[in-house]
Amino acid sequence: MNNQLTYRPYGESDIPGLLRLWEKNTEWGPLTPEQWRQWYIDTPYGPCEVAVGVDQAEEVGAQIVSTPTLLGFGEAELKACRISAPIVDKQLRAAYKIHPISFLYGSIKETSIAENYSVIYTFPNSSLGSFLRRYVPSLQIETVRCVAAPVSSWLGSEIGSLTVAPTAQFGEEYQALWQECKRDFPLAIAVIRSPAWLQYRFGRKLALEVRGATEILLGYTIFDQNTGLLLDCLARTREDLTAVLKAALAWLARNRGELGEVKAMHTPLMAPILACLGFAAHEFQFLFGREILNPNLSLASFDLNQWHFMPGD
Repeated sequence: MNNQLTYRPYGESDIPGLLRLWEKNTEWGPLTPEQWRQWYIDTPYGPCEVAVGVDQAEEVGAQIVSTPTLLGFGEAELKACRISAPIVDKQLRAAYKIHPISFLYGSIKETSIAENYSVIYTFPNSSLGSFLRRYVPSLQIETVRCVAAPVSSWLGSEIGSLTVAPTAQFGEEYQALWQECKRDFPLAIAVIRSPAWLQYRFGRKLALEVRGATEILLGYTIFDQNTGLLLDCLARTREDLTAVLKAALAWLARNRGELGEVKAMHTPLMAPILACLGFAAHEFQFLFGREILNPNLSLASFDLNQWHFMPGD
């Protein structure tokens, strides 16, 4: 591949090259055109922005993806985007003084500002902290602790009259749950968890809904069925969230003991709930990055003590 790359938004004709880039230069396995459409075109808020670096023959040598979403911010709703899937051809990774990721991120940022996005956020690989601080210095990178507990810890846990069941569909009662949670929890800052967003993000994950004695939806939890990572959870109040998560963990202990352990992101909002349920420090660490694009808002406005952020966001 020619070392000289030109950076631009991707077009449909780039998709075969993007799929080749993905397969040859990551450990994530092959990506099909159907998966590309599901992940990056058919989102609840329209197609993702994808910046690419192409050589003189128009062969794709680098990419980065920006997924659109909405962020609840007090009473307002802000346009936000999640950055993911930064990939550079292995032949090019040491070929530049300024890394291709710098140019790709700059391209995405420019487009996002033009389209009135207020904030960029990302959950980069935990090994990329120093790299991103060097090559994308405008992105504020935070380290977030990981906590974990053996699934067997919750065998025999009493959950009272609560019932837990897997679900693959997120109906209108999930919209009501989000509205009540935002008001009663309350949640100052959080990705808006609409039924369409939940279906898009978690339709193929292990989703457990928890109901009370009257069959009212109290809350839900989402786990990665392969790693045991807690991707998302929601309930109307803090007290409900503790009960919902405990009930879901008891279900895992009875039905998915092979997971071994459950891991969770130790965010300010989740920390007391996780401690109450017996989670303890794990050696892994998460990274969370954000950059404020709206000139009327500051980094301090997006205080992580007020932001309910989860790995599935």
